Amino acid sequence: MSAKFKLPHWVLPVIIALPMLAGANGGGSKNVSTSAAREAFQAGNYELMYSELENLKRNLGQDTLRLKYADALLLQSQAAEAQGDTLSSYELLKRYLSLSDSVEDSHYRFGFGLFVILIVLIVLIVNIISSREVILRKNESLSKLVAENTAYKEKESKETAEMPEQTPTDIQEMDSEHLYLFLSKAITKKKLYLNPTFGRQTLMDDYSLSKEKIGRAFSVYGTSLPQFINLCRLDYACSLMKNERDMSVTDIAAASGFTTRESFSRSFKQQYALTPTEYKENLDIQG
Repeated sequence: MSAKFKLPHWVLPVIIALPMLAGANGGGSKNVSTSAAREAFQAGNYELMYSELENLKRNLGQDTLRLKYADALLLQSQAAEAQGDTLSSYELLKRYLSLSDSVEDSHYRFGFGLFVILIVLIVLIVNIISSREVILRKNESLSKLVAENTAYKEKESKETAEMPEQTPTDIQEMDSEHLYLFLSKAITKKKLYLNPTFGRQTLMDDYSLSKEKIGRAFSVYGTSLPQFINLCRLDYACSLMKNERDMSVTDIAAASGFTTRESFSRSFKQQYALTPTEYKENLDIQG
């Protein structure tokens, strides 16, 4: 099934404004003038005046929604009045007034159309800037949060590593809370999570535990063994990105125990709401 085409949100206001602009050619593009005709009128040379007005009309062609065309009508009205043709002068004057109103309305629509487009552009620019600033602030905050979490995990891992490794002889008799503490420390201290194949079966084989007992131990803290392993891998990946800036995302994924870069990126985005690449970029910005 093909993807649905979605128009950008700025298209509709522009479509609304374009007819306003299209019907607002009050200024026009042709350089025409009634000055020669008016000079002839003032000199009483009506034949030359009409000749100049005919030239003006030919230059304008169908472009009659122009102030110059209205000026020509007014000049013709004045000439007809001067020649005693009052009826023609009156009709020409009515056409002049009507056309003047149309040109004024055209100018208004032109200005309003430009105003609409300008507002749309301003809103778009503000939205783009605001969205980028929000994203940058969000990424920066998340990156700091991830960095702080990583620092805490590194400290916790160091403290755990300094503890003597003791496998209790009564592991089968441990309650769920103490079993979780033992297993979580064993996993983090030995970095068992870096092995992509590490999972429940490894703990079952190493400590002769049932999968139900392991499941209950991790559920006490509101998690599961796969979730705990995944979080350990993500923490380790964050530590690598912080301390090994030249490592690629693919290499970091493999070094952290993920089987593919895709699964690493997906887990990272779900946990921290930004991609590994975005996190690396923010680390670079922060120095």
